[in-house]
Amino acid sequence: AGSYLVLATRNGIIKKTPLEQFEKVRSSGIRAISLNDEDELAWVDVVDAWQWLPGGKELLWLSERDGWRHAWALPHDGGEPRLLTPGNFDVAEIEGVDEKTGWLYFTASPDDATRLSIYRARLAAGGDGASPPRVTPASSPGHHAYDVAPDGGFAFHTFSTFDRPPATELV
Repeated sequence: AGSYLVLATRNGIIKKTPLEQFEKVRSSGIRAISLNDEDELAWVDVVDAWQWLPGGKELLWLSERDGWRHAWALPHDGGEPRLLTPGNFDVAEIEGVDEKTGWLYFTASPDDATRLSIYRARLAAGGDGASPPRVTPASSPGHHAYDVAPDGGFAFHTFSTFDRPPATELV
């Protein structure tokens, strides 16, 4: 799994091209995407993790389109992207998607840049716009790292503090 250049148009055309294809450019150049007169480029991004949300109609996309690095659901039919992680913070990393319960798990550090915590956000449309709830207990000091199972059902949680070596638990 490599990195890709991902381009999307307003009419819903999404093109994913491996970055290796841009290593040897011909003298005539490389056409990344063709647009007709009724369409326009909506966004371009380098994507390391390409993931469709449950149902296959929306692409999970990390973007800074609103000034913060947030998770968005990008419809393949060309509709407007839907914000999944509202709030004044940057998403550090997507940790997993629990399709059964409809949660997106991600890490962020909105209150303290040295303290990464795991949060969750609803995948369903029509959220209330409230900031996603923290899963990591607020009273838990130190550094936290997570390895979430692909289905989001459980995770290995590793934590440490200045005077405590790393310890791992199943959560």
